[in-house]
Parts: sequence; C-alpha cells; structure tokens
Amino acid sequence: MCERFASGVRGLKEKSSRSGTCEFGMFGTVVAKGDYPNHVQAWVLSNEREFILVTHTCDKDPDPQEVNEANEIALMTTCS
Repeated sequence: MCERFASGVRGLKEKSSRSGTCEFGMFGTVVAKGDYPNHVQAWVLSNEREFILVTHTCDKDPDPQEVNEANEIALMTTCS
C-alpha cells in the first residue's frame, strides 16, 4: 500500500522504506522525494486483523523535527 501511495510523486528522485513493530503491531513505511509533492511518507500499520494508513505530505522540504513528529504520531496510532 505504501509503495502504491508513493508512486504518485512526480519526478521521483529518492525513495526508501523500512518496517518494524509499533504500538498497534507491525508497520511498513515508504518515504518518497521528488518534484511534486516534494516529500511523501506513508505508513501502514497492522495488528493482523485491521490496517491503518497514515500519510504525511509536504510541498517543500520538511523540517527534520516535523518528519520526526509525523513518524512518532504515525507509530503511536492505535484503534479503539
């Protein structure tokens, strides 16, 4: 899901991915940088029964603190 979301970045220049565990269970994330939008990150979280899609997009290079905060928010997401 993350790869497909990131494929919409025009003029793709850089792409990276990672996965691991989080409060909800497991996650995968892709970061894509290009011409438009400049920065896209998508996370998919799963507890093996449910899935959550979280996104962060910016038209210009985001501040590193903003990227860290978006990652923290995404990885602490849970379902009630």
